Amino acid sequence: MTDNERFRPTPWRLFSTRFSYMLLPGHCKLCKSDSMRSLDLCALCESDLPDIGDHCNICSEPSANPWPKALAKPLTCGNCLNRTPYFSHAHIPYLYKAPIDRLLISFKFKGDLVAGKVLGKLLSQHIEQCIKHDLAVPQAIIPVPLHWWRRLGRGFNQAHELAMTLSKHLNIPVNNKLVLRKTHTSAQHHLNREQRLHNLRDAFSVSRYACAEQIEGKSFAIVDDVLTTGSTANAIAKLLIDNGAARVVVWAVARAALEN
Repeated sequence: MTDNERFRPTPWRLFSTRFSYMLLPGHCKLCKSDSMRSLDLCALCESDLPDIGDHCNICSEPSANPWPKALAKPLTCGNCLNRTPYFSHAHIPYLYKAPIDRLLISFKFKGDLVAGKVLGKLLSQHIEQCIKHDLAVPQAIIPVPLHWWRRLGRGFNQAHELAMTLSKHLNIPVNNKLVLRKTHTSAQHHLNREQRLHNLRDAFSVSRYACAEQIEGKSFAIVDDVLTTGSTANAIAKLLIDNGAARVVVWAVARAALEN
């Protein structure tokens, strides 16, 4: 039995997690103390979360070296210069490292929806600040879809849970039926950039029930938990742009570095 199977949440566990979250006071998911606020993360643990720091102004790839303080504007990474993504920006607050990785793993693989609520609220706070400086507010949020087989095994779609929290706080509707995952691709965490691109070829499609007016001239935000190469988000962005979308941005909790 794999770790994912061992911690697969049951429908009852998912329900009880949602119900207990509404009734019980804030309790820090990292240090286990009372959070003393309406977030299950205390202020001290929040301050320990790894800020993304200097990063690419398109895909948010973290910079290996600090940028000169006199730099007038953020730089663009080599990958984006060589192959410009179909999304215009990726807004991501954290690096995928301790202790944010503990929250993400607990949420994604152990069905910890309370951790998911914490991550969703943290991402909402970050996006609120981004929106203040960005006049093109998305008209709809699109969570990265899971293939039905993977969703059946996991019990939920972590991207959809994040999207619903964002929708509540930002007052932007979620559309989880516009883009479908039509093929069951293998896990991507062990693949390099080129392998991910090949793995995702023709993996997504626009729903046959979608009409052109739902996409043409509209702006969208693709939501996921972690961005590594950006291949998944870029595949969905390409699909939307090819179908007439005016602009696509990406919102994710954390950015993971891909060494190879």
